[in-house]
Amino acid sequence: MKEPIEPEWPWMRKGQVVFTYFHFARVGAAHAGGDHVGHSSPSVREVQLPSGDLPLLTPMSEVAGRMAVQEGAKYLEKGVRRSGICSGECRRTAGGVLIIGGGVVGANAAKMAAGLAPGVTLLDLSLDRLRYLADVLPSNVDLLSPTATICSSSCAEPISVIGAVLLPGAKAPKLVRATT
Repeated sequence: MKEPIEPEWPWMRKGQVVFTYFHFARVGAAHAGGDHVGHSSPSVREVQLPSGDLPLLTPMSEVAGRMAVQEGAKYLEKGVRRSGICSGECRRTAGGVLIIGGGVVGANAAKMAAGLAPGVTLLDLSLDRLRYLADVLPSNVDLLSPTATICSSSCAEPISVIGAVLLPGAKAPKLVRATT
């Protein structure tokens, strides 16, 4: 399921097809061992249906969205180098969850966060996608199309921010700047 690691690269040979969950946007094709041995190595993002859907990436994205909320909650618990903002009482804690991107990752993160946080805000550029999400997400998820004003006010108060933007074939963009 996972891409070959460096010690496994010598086992790959010319003419071989390696079909696995390569993430070339993250590591680059050369680092995945593909360029120097002449074998074919499709990325999960390259397997695309005529509709534009990514059938191999979708299940992993569903899990990633749900796990993002759990990981965020873990880092809000009290513990070594942790703030202690959230310890099973997140629903009573000020702040909420901001999700940037309403695709598969973002929608699944919103479903999970809606049960844990007092407020969930999801930002997406596509009005069609926001209309669809309005029908399928719980009512405590606020859906917004980002503007400079919305982004600056939405990023000011959440206790957790989840980046869920997919740029096919590229690394995820850095969308939130640190403030002093």
